[in-house]
Amino acid sequence: MNRQQEIRKEREADQLAALTGTLVACEKTAKRIQDFIDEVKEAGIKTPVEVYKLLEEEIDTLKALAKEFEADIEKMKQS
Repeated sequence: MNRQQEIRKEREADQLAALTGTLVACEKTAKRIQDFIDEVKEAGIKTPVEVYKLLEEEIDTLKALAKEFEADIEKMKQS
């Protein structure tokens, strides 16, 4: 393997690691938001419905991003 191919493989490995890290961060953030919502509800704190809707939209966005990242990771692994 020549040096150029080695560099390309190293970059791909770095990109895969970064993408995997971002995927994990999205999943953890979505879980933390859901845990927060659950804790607020359990504590009986009155929160406007709009706040819950915004947080749930954020969770949906994070989950959608996670799915995209998973697809990208699979493509990178196959190439």
